[in-house]
Amino acid sequence: MPSVDIGDTLNEIALTYLSKYAERDDLTEDKGEFPAAARCYIGAADYATGKGEPVKTWMRDQMAPWLWPEAEWDPTGDPIEMLTEAAACIVAEIERLEEAKRENDDE
Repeated sequence: MPSVDIGDTLNEIALTYLSKYAERDDLTEDKGEFPAAARCYIGAADYATGKGEPVKTWMRDQMAPWLWPEAEWDPTGDPIEMLTEAAACIVAEIERLEEAKRENDDE
């Protein structure tokens, strides 16, 4: 089994989350924005590897398209960077759910 230094990967995910998604008002992003963004970045990464559909077609045909302003859609063409974005969006959704749970537990 190949040796993997997951620390660098997790660090990159954390930095992306902190720089792009932690500042959003997590509790107002409750319409599936973070999971939808993750799906968009995963689709873009798939396309970048040459195995998927064109990104705009893929997004248009999905159940949950990009839900933020189009100017915020910034796929780089690098599948690793786009998967890092997807992972950061997943972290953001987990944080949002945990915050909502904490608020409900406090009531």
